[in-house]
Amino acid sequence: MATVTLTGDLEVDHAARAPAGFEWAGHQVALQTSLAGLEADWRALEAGGTVSLFQGWDYVSKWVRIAATASGEEPVFAVGRRDGVISFILPVAVTRLAGVKLLCWLGQSHSNYGMGLFADEAFETASVWPVEGLVTEIARRVGASIVHLDRQPTRWAGRDNPFATGSRTSVTANDTFVLALEEDYDTQYRRLFSGRTVSGIKRKQRKLEKECGADFAEPEETEARRASMDWFFDEKRRQLSATGRSSPFEPKHVRDFYHALAADDRAFVVDELASGTDRIAVAMSARHGRAEYLLNTVHAGGECAKYSPGLLLQHRIMARAHAAGMRVYDFGPGAFSYKRDWEPDVVPLRARTHLVNPVALAHYLALTLGVAAKAAIKRNERLSGLVDRLRMAMSRG
Repeated sequence: MATVTLTGDLEVDHAARAPAGFEWAGHQVALQTSLAGLEADWRALEAGGTVSLFQGWDYVSKWVRIAATASGEEPVFAVGRRDGVISFILPVAVTRLAGVKLLCWLGQSHSNYGMGLFADEAFETASVWPVEGLVTEIARRVGASIVHLDRQPTRWAGRDNPFATGSRTSVTANDTFVLALEEDYDTQYRRLFSGRTVSGIKRKQRKLEKECGADFAEPEETEARRASMDWFFDEKRRQLSATGRSSPFEPKHVRDFYHALAADDRAFVVDELASGTDRIAVAMSARHGRAEYLLNTVHAGGECAKYSPGLLLQHRIMARAHAAGMRVYDFGPGAFSYKRDWEPDVVPLRARTHLVNPVALAHYLALTLGVAAKAAIKRNERLSGLVDRLRMAMSRG
């Protein structure tokens, strides 16, 4: 085993061997199982503005160091060069479904979006790339029987995403919602929300402050941020458990990963609404370039819930993000009314799933049917409500 220094004090052990590279569409593609030697090229591609937070070096390197192995992922980085110049990096991983190896995006379970990193000129020509052949060849070389690249935005940075198009892609359970914040935020806000709506929001805030003694805060001290996040994790687990679901934030390695992200107080933001020492709502966000991404939010029930604390916190966050210089606000996947109120762009998310090794046909069929069923249920209000009621009934009985 060789120890590979990622950046600063980040270290991780990886096997020395990696799958052999290959030629594809005029590129030399090298496959490696560690981040060794990639930081400079990675940050150069990242600076081009064609990737999201979830493909940024800081996010990915922390995931690899803290959570990848514990999540059952074996990282693989497909590095494409043309005439010796970096063209793209695909951060993928081998995972397992009932013993069968899948090729997925790295950190797919905790990333809003799955994408690669591309040089600007590569992204311009990627629409004509034989994408299916590329990911199939990678899967074969790492021993994966199925490709399943999930949560792929159909367009990004003003361009179509070739990995999210074609007959091997399918609609997922969610679209995502992205809002451009205009330079004149006050004018944009007045255009989006009528005077009556704003008056109602202010009235709720006054009642929340008076009846619940609530105040908005942005914890900055390490211990305060950690306490706020731990409350978030516990409250999320409690609420999901009540509906018969498990929290994706429950595993220790996931909590450790988010605490590591929060250590960078320039890029990670915690917003809370609290009454004394009692928290009412908490939101976690992260910044990448001039975009802020809402990672997740939770608010408690009780008497204060009737004053819409989650809604009030969101309006506070938007103003705070704009004042901090953000010009894109990414609400993330999930069709909720509080997102639609801001009239964001709706970006479909698609999954690319195809069979590489016929011996895994049964697993492939189960996976594709599962993706289709989940999308059908989530996008149908009546069906999703029925499933939620069934989960709650089963959790009680």
